Amino acid sequence: MNENELAYVLPKAFAIRGFLLPKDLLRKLTYITSLAGLVDSLKNTAYSHYVSTIQQVSGITLERAFKQNLIDVEKKLIMHTTREIRDFLFSFFKRHELDNLKVAVKAKILKIPAEEYVDRINFDVEAFLGNRVYFAELIAATDIRGVRKSLAELGYEIDLDYMWSVGKEKPGFIDLLFDKIFYNDLVEGLSKLSERDRGIAEDTFSPRIDRYNVMLLLRSRHMGISLKKAYDFLVLCEECLPPEVLKRISEAENVGTIHKILCETKYSDWFRRVEKISTIAEVEKAFLKLHYERAERLFVGYPFNIGPLIGAILLKEREVNNLIAIAYGIEKGLPPRLVLPEII
Repeated sequence: MNENELAYVLPKAFAIRGFLLPKDLLRKLTYITSLAGLVDSLKNTAYSHYVSTIQQVSGITLERAFKQNLIDVEKKLIMHTTREIRDFLFSFFKRHELDNLKVAVKAKILKIPAEEYVDRINFDVEAFLGNRVYFAELIAATDIRGVRKSLAELGYEIDLDYMWSVGKEKPGFIDLLFDKIFYNDLVEGLSKLSERDRGIAEDTFSPRIDRYNVMLLLRSRHMGISLKKAYDFLVLCEECLPPEVLKRISEAENVGTIHKILCETKYSDWFRRVEKISTIAEVEKAFLKLHYERAERLFVGYPFNIGPLIGAILLKEREVNNLIAIAYGIEKGLPPRLVLPEII
């Protein structure tokens, strides 16, 4: 890869990292007692423009504003990088469209009127992907045939009959089907990177993919999905936990046993350092923390590679998720001691 191709976009990635909120500030935000106070505290930050234009401040409107900031950051980096890296960043960006699809398709299956969910669709994402017209057709669809046609136009070949029948009783299953699409596409995107960039990206994203696989197996019983069916939804990659380890995790009797199994894997150093894992949620959080910790390391060393770009996106994503958790905590009147554990 020609270093000159990355010379323009790399400073943007480092600038994004430089404008991230200090961890101490995030902790202080949990002590704010009103959403108006949260908005006021975010003046003179990267979120100022996004939150200052909100007419009715709520957890939902703040979540939308924070996510829009993340989306704009990703769009900026995607548009100014090399084609090879751009293709991978696009595959990661598609998670935003899949979030839109989860809302829209679930609404179609459950017969929820468009006016009750359309404001949760981010049409800026669809415009950026060139899919705004197709997505509008999806929202206007009145039956399964119309939904199938719109999904095909959006590039998704889905067993919609199966999704439709199961989704009526188990709406969470719809999310699972779209999550599998995302992670399959992500793994395919990884395979198309250069050898150097692929190694960097696989090391960073493997905890995220393994988090999906492990949580799928651990939560399948609560979703009413058999383990046999759950295995069909696993997304495997060269750097991910092998099937035999995932099988042992799925058969574990308690979280303590799962922790011991993970301490015997390539993640052994990390999980031995984790102070407390007594719930499934703490297993998930441990994977996410590792994922984002690896993102922090991408700014160290030789910079002319994919590392700083995915690092900037992931650290911004972490910050946005933390702000969303804080906003909803404030809205619900939760004390800091209950909100702080949600900060990653």
